Amino acid sequence: MNSVEKHDLKQKTPVSKKTVSFSHIFFESILLAFLFLSIEWGFYVTEASISFMYRLGFLEKVQIGLLSAFAGMLLTAIVVLVFAALDWLARKISVKAGGYLLAFPEAILLGVFYLTVIDNFTYTVFHFGLSTISWPIAIIYFVLFTASWVYVDMRLAKPRSQPPQWFEWGKTYLVLGISVISLVVGTVAYANSDLKASDSVVQRESTQPLPNIILLGTDGLSAANMSIYGSSYETTPFLDEFAKSSLVSENNFTNAGHSMGSDVSMLTSKSPLQTGVLYPPDILRGEDIAQSLPNILKSLGYETVQLAVPHYADSNVANLEGGFDSVNCEPNSQLGYWFNKSTNYRFNDELYLFNSIFSTAKNRLFEVYFIAKMDNPIADITDLKAYRDSDVERMNCLFDDLDQAIADGKPLFAHVHMLTTHGSLFYPEHQTFSGGMIQTKNWMTEFYSDSILDYDEFASELVDHLKAIGQYENTIVVIYTDHGEQWSSDRRIPLIFHFPGDEHAGEVTENTQNMDIAPTLLDYLGVEQPTWMTGSSLLQPLDPKRLIISTYTKSIAGDDSGLWGIKGGTIHAPFYQFSIVRAMQCQKMITFDLDKMTVSESKIANYVNPCDNDSLDSQDEIKTQVGNYLESLGFDLPENW
Repeated sequence: MNSVEKHDLKQKTPVSKKTVSFSHIFFESILLAFLFLSIEWGFYVTEASISFMYRLGFLEKVQIGLLSAFAGMLLTAIVVLVFAALDWLARKISVKAGGYLLAFPEAILLGVFYLTVIDNFTYTVFHFGLSTISWPIAIIYFVLFTASWVYVDMRLAKPRSQPPQWFEWGKTYLVLGISVISLVVGTVAYANSDLKASDSVVQRESTQPLPNIILLGTDGLSAANMSIYGSSYETTPFLDEFAKSSLVSENNFTNAGHSMGSDVSMLTSKSPLQTGVLYPPDILRGEDIAQSLPNILKSLGYETVQLAVPHYADSNVANLEGGFDSVNCEPNSQLGYWFNKSTNYRFNDELYLFNSIFSTAKNRLFEVYFIAKMDNPIADITDLKAYRDSDVERMNCLFDDLDQAIADGKPLFAHVHMLTTHGSLFYPEHQTFSGGMIQTKNWMTEFYSDSILDYDEFASELVDHLKAIGQYENTIVVIYTDHGEQWSSDRRIPLIFHFPGDEHAGEVTENTQNMDIAPTLLDYLGVEQPTWMTGSSLLQPLDPKRLIISTYTKSIAGDDSGLWGIKGGTIHAPFYQFSIVRAMQCQKMITFDLDKMTVSESKIANYVNPCDNDSLDSQDEIKTQVGNYLESLGFDLPENW
């Protein structure tokens, strides 16, 4: 073979190379997003303590997983298209710059995927993760994660051999197939839903200026431990005086023995038995997500903020949408609310799951790059030093929000949930009643009393600040708690309203409940109470014999990461997560143990102005009323009820 023939042979057998393919990156990224969200869905489904889906059937869970993954695919497609456009511009500047921007979304997706797998693994096996690591370990995470996605990006951006045509077509058809199935499932789900949403927008007849409204609550406070309610310890010196010009409920009760259930029932004026929200991972679903006091107040022109406990008393975690402009000092996105509203709340489960996965992934990235500290729900309630610090931060945010609302010319609605009285150990700022003592056991009265004194001081600081900025006579202050000491639902708890000009000062001795807070505030504002609110205004005559219903769960345990939640495997129909239901009529309390199907009767301790016992309903009559109430909410009563 001569030299010419050799040259011709080389010309005929070139190696097939080309730059990175857009279609390859596009469809690969979309499939990776689907895989990531599907795996995360599987984690949520199997870890019942973090899954709101624990009461749903298998097909419902599959629908939620499929449609939330489809939402992730759509978002990924948009992001890849944006970066493809940027990559095209980069190529115009320099050919060498081509490919890196195009491959960036897939590189980050792979990085987040591996980071999630590692974080879940370390939590499960070693009980530590990104939210608990120290600085040296955090730097290692930073270096390794950055190096990994840069390496992957460079590899993906390199020219590669053209893959087989069947492989490219296979990815395309797989993406299209998943998309078609998702669209069909979504269309059928939308068409079969008979949900009729009602709006939280209301009309106000009064033309008087709207006052600020501040709900200043603390965790686990029993009325019996407050001097204003008769405690021998002078735990509330400020509130003792404050109450003289306020409306004080002497016999107030919670509607749930857990923070999330209680706060949600307070903000919606709906029973936990109606909404199904008692303890994480319970969430509001359907139209319940937008039917709330903050939604109504926002429609009236209020700036609305919540300063509460992440995870355990967080309105975003509970899926209360559209009501709060900011949560825990951070602006609150309203995109999910408007999407849910536009679809009549038919896909809020899917959106909630997608947001949960997306937020967790974002928080991991922010933690790795030291942008923001990842929330650690366990530390929030177990880091004893953090109690006081977090409450001080909440008060500072509240004062900033008040100042900003004044500057904006808007009234402020703030829901503040403090932690200073949260047990079972207490670390007060000053040891007044516990001076010289050391906590040797849980729930020591002296330390608890000192913590109540701290809360009283926070209430005093709030009033002082309101007076200093000239807003005291333009603000409603509500003193409340979520439940009693030791997560009790059978004890009297505080409820105090202070209205501008000391209006409505006095005492209410009829039984009241936290679900009455929202109707009372609307009544004062001159707003008609919506039909979906089931509480009563304290400014109107109350039926002294009405039943106050409270509930509690015993189905709580920690998962592998230490996060506490309702364990799906321990609950069953017909009552699911609800273990205890209590019905209070005056001083009489009937307790229904739904796990054991037993009924017991007792008297409420330290009850003020008790009713004539002969005028009260019998245990059987109350049992019938409670049974009818449960059936009206969709519970199927067992034959032995």
